[in-house]
Amino acid sequence: MPDVLTYRFGHDITNRQQLIDIDQAYWKLIVNGSIDFRYTIKNSEEFDRMIERSPHGFAAVYVNEKPALLLKAMMYVTGGLNMNIPQTSDKLTGNGTWETFNPEGDTVTFVTCTASPAFFGYRIGDVRLTDDVIRKACKEYSDKRFKTTYSPVNIHATITHTRNGALPVTLLPKARPGLVVDDIPSEDVLIWGYDWPTFDESLFDYLNDLFRKDLKKDLRAYSPHCFV
Repeated sequence: MPDVLTYRFGHDITNRQQLIDIDQAYWKLIVNGSIDFRYTIKNSEEFDRMIERSPHGFAAVYVNEKPALLLKAMMYVTGGLNMNIPQTSDKLTGNGTWETFNPEGDTVTFVTCTASPAFFGYRIGDVRLTDDVIRKACKEYSDKRFKTTYSPVNIHATITHTRNGALPVTLLPKARPGLVVDDIPSEDVLIWGYDWPTFDESLFDYLNDLFRKDLKKDLRAYSPHCFV
């Protein structure tokens, strides 16, 4: 029997504690020996409040009903201007509360997309799970004129977004102060644009030097599934 892939949004999200565990494993901070939840979800009660406040800001993916991935999204108004992109994660998300969520906004930003380690490298046929999520998210939020990400500057996020046709918009130094992932400082954020009026292709030079990889060589044509 083939695996069954299920997407659930907002109030329909189940197995919430398991999804919180997936999110915390990547995004929690340890500050002076204590856990800091500024970039992740603190507990199930907080998650319930966040979903109640902004149900269109969360999507979960299940494989055979097992939680596999959590996508967190923010909606707000930018007018397609770089100057209106929040310069820090705290400003974007209201210190992680999602109180800044504006369903009437013209912009959706995919804040984090976090998979369970059990599904790293998972594919649906020939399609990677993360690629399927990006395509599904672009369609789900097709009513938003502008679509961006708030991605850590790492090789995995970079290859994923270039593979799906995104272009770099701007680099935000220390947008997530203090964040360390796998012993690697991860404070900087790169805004990738799936539907954004301007891009900074010179950032490819920065990324090529950082990762010693010719990313432009792998860049596909702009993804048509993001404009349906």
